[in-house]
Amino acid sequence: MSKAIILARVSSKEQEVDGNSLDAQVDRLQEYVDRKELELIHKPYKLVESSTQGDRRKFMKIMNDSLESVKDEVLVIVADKVDRFQRGFKETVWVYEEIKAVTVELHFASENLILHKESPSSDIMRWNMTVIGAQYYCLTISENVKRTYELKLKQGEPIGKLPLGYLNIREDLGNGRDRAWGQVDPERAYLIKEGFELYSTGTYSIRKLAKILREKGLTNNTKNNTAVSKGVIERMLNNPIYYGIYEVKGKQYPHQWGNIISKELFDICQDVKNGKGGRKTGRNTENNYIFSGFIRCGKCGALCTPYTTKGNIYIRCSKLKEECPNVNVSEKILIEQLKKTFENLVIPEEYMHEIVESVKNITDSKNRFQKEQLEKIDKNLQENEKADSRLLDLFLAQSITKDVYDNKAKELRERNEELLHQRAVYFDASLDYGKFVSNLLTITSRAWEIFESSSPEKKRELLGLITLNLTLDDKKLGVTLAEPFDKIYELNKTKEWGG
Repeated sequence: MSKAIILARVSSKEQEVDGNSLDAQVDRLQEYVDRKELELIHKPYKLVESSTQGDRRKFMKIMNDSLESVKDEVLVIVADKVDRFQRGFKETVWVYEEIKAVTVELHFASENLILHKESPSSDIMRWNMTVIGAQYYCLTISENVKRTYELKLKQGEPIGKLPLGYLNIREDLGNGRDRAWGQVDPERAYLIKEGFELYSTGTYSIRKLAKILREKGLTNNTKNNTAVSKGVIERMLNNPIYYGIYEVKGKQYPHQWGNIISKELFDICQDVKNGKGGRKTGRNTENNYIFSGFIRCGKCGALCTPYTTKGNIYIRCSKLKEECPNVNVSEKILIEQLKKTFENLVIPEEYMHEIVESVKNITDSKNRFQKEQLEKIDKNLQENEKADSRLLDLFLAQSITKDVYDNKAKELRERNEELLHQRAVYFDASLDYGKFVSNLLTITSRAWEIFESSSPEKKRELLGLITLNLTLDDKKLGVTLAEPFDKIYELNKTKEWGG
């Protein structure tokens, strides 16, 4: 008789909902355990925890203690549904490792899904699709938050401390509003400009330049005004911020905080540091080329570039022939090879129904989570509105001064804006999730048909969604697929969907 534990979970918002309550889950799971003739090693575990907040120390303690109890036997974990077992789907890696090690079996009673090392590949695929859908939704929320910073950057606001030569300030916009801004540091800017001018002559090493600038009085913008090092000067010479481009995580944003040097001077310094080189590639026509920016040379690793000659499109390694022997190849040949891959990305009809049901389940879980979060945000918005009303009453009663009122009102307004942004993030994430699920199920129904009938721009979009990496070795196209398409491809090639 296999040893098992029952794991029931709710978030605080769901505790009183019929059918989802802890007791209702335990009743269903107890009946399941009895029917499967499993031996419980502990009374049913009941967890009350949010869908996103806090860590899972209690959850992991239950798992570790249970595994210790069964020693070398397999532990059967019985839960109602995937989303009742996993919170935020952060446990996927742990679960996979335990299943592969034959230490854990997962039984999802309401979804009639059992996962163990010998599970049919179609069940593993249901699990994968469920997890990937949830992960996509969570990542979309994260991306939407990042877009807030992207907007700030595009509006000229710095993120974090500015580099040597600039100061972080708060700019007054009037009406009690301000924003983060930057300005040239008058104590250091002239020395930085002189540093670029000296280096552009080609007669100074970075080490020697750092020594000269230290002697002239250049210090870091720190509490103790420490002396600049060789590393600081090297980063300075590589930073385009000094001619008007603010770079954050590889992306560039023009700024309006004042330029310390010209772009011409910066470019000369780069030539001194790196030397001149690189072939000109001509005008950019990548939108007309399906594979532009996607393929790397299988021999040298350089990016492969498309070109047109006599009306035909070819792909070649961007290095000179003297540097790389890879041959040029027609785009038509590569598309024909890609066709064979795409034709193996279709899920057989007899298994698609189960996968669709799994996706529906995770969508329901996503909807419950989103509803909880929106209720919290709306509650906070209502509390803000009441606080604003009380604040105005205090001012009208002359219990607080105008300055106090203005400052508190400003805080409430900023909090309101943040809450409204959070609300929009969840709404946008829901729309993006819907598009993702729609694309995923459509592609896995007729991948090649969609690709073949699409415009070059749409083909590029599909390549970005389906593939992780493309390589070209002579005339052979190497394709590395993204999840879950890699697993679908393997299952179709090995014909192991049912076993």
